[in-house]
Amino acid sequence: MITSKLRGGLGNQLFQYAIGLQLSTELNTMLKLDLSDYEKEDNIRSYKLDVFNIEVPIATSEEIRKYEKKQKQITSIKGYRFFKKLIPLKWFSIIQEPHYHYTPSINKIGKNHLLIGNWQTEKYFTKVIPQLRKNLTLKNKLSDNAQHYANKISSVHAISIHIRRGDYVSVPKFAERFGTCTTEYYQIATQYLLTRIPDAHFFVFTDDLNWVKTHPELFSGCERVTYIENTTADYEDLILMSKCKHHILANSSFSWWGAWLNASTEKIITAPKIWFAGLPHDTSDLIPESWIRL
Repeated sequence: MITSKLRGGLGNQLFQYAIGLQLSTELNTMLKLDLSDYEKEDNIRSYKLDVFNIEVPIATSEEIRKYEKKQKQITSIKGYRFFKKLIPLKWFSIIQEPHYHYTPSINKIGKNHLLIGNWQTEKYFTKVIPQLRKNLTLKNKLSDNAQHYANKISSVHAISIHIRRGDYVSVPKFAERFGTCTTEYYQIATQYLLTRIPDAHFFVFTDDLNWVKTHPELFSGCERVTYIENTTADYEDLILMSKCKHHILANSSFSWWGAWLNASTEKIITAPKIWFAGLPHDTSDLIPESWIRL
């Protein structure tokens, strides 16, 4: 059994589910989800994947304790502290993501592991893309308001723009770690798309609409701009993003998935070169090769 620990918001959960789907499929074993993080009192996030056509059982607390017990047995071995970097991942019961870029050795693990990490690269699920796309369809119809936007998006050369602020601004540790994309980035990205798609219609997705509306310089030169507002939930915004023809990402896993779920081979996607403001992570595997970093 492969168990994937979910934590964070919708975008993070999708990455954590995707790696679990590939490993469990390749190993011909069951996938379960560990939702224990969302039971903590100080956690403001919640489980989001139940709106999709995902049929994955939830791991019990007893199953999680078994992983933890086995992990303690490994870490208690004499000399573990000195040699842990040399120990193959498959020896561990709980596999912590060792670094931010792709880890090829993850494909050599056995059937009984708990995965903990962000796993933010398409390289962890390239073998199950058709199944993943099928699973990440909604169980229910879009709300009337969201469907109204979907109809409008389908009738024009739609380009999604994601502007992430929220906790990137209000929570000091997130502001220091991530920061927000600059006005210059959005100006360069919109002009880049306009030179290729002169009749582009930009659809703005943001968690701080009031701020965005008071900063029109973000889209200077863009004649057609629609703000997405009053949708039912974040998953509707994600689906609406995916219905756009092209995409301008924020440094956010949410807009990463909004762009990835667009299955068109002709899509143009721009992403910021700087994903983390305050951490020296290697993000070379984060953005697929066909996407453009600006």
